[in-house]
Amino acid sequence: MLYPGLVHVRDVGLKQASDPSIWEYAKQNGHTIVTADADFVAYAQRMGPPPKVVHVQQCTFPFAIIEEMLRRNAVRIAEFEKDWHAGLLLIRR
Repeated sequence: MLYPGLVHVRDVGLKQASDPSIWEYAKQNGHTIVTADADFVAYAQRMGPPPKVVHVQQCTFPFAIIEEMLRRNAVRIAEFEKDWHAGLLLIRR
């Protein structure tokens, strides 16, 4: 598995949760948020890590393309995860 430990908000009962609730869950559980929601960019810039945020910019395409982007950027994401000071990674198509 390329991203072990990956969970979707629906898998942890947060599908309808507010952004602050998702932020807090990720922070408390050591998760990185992968999102197309720019609100999380603002949180990352204002509050800093944890949690870390991977923002898929200008995301108006199907999930299969997002999956391909995450696969293509796997090395960048892994390096980002290791950098204690980094809180936000922007990726685009």
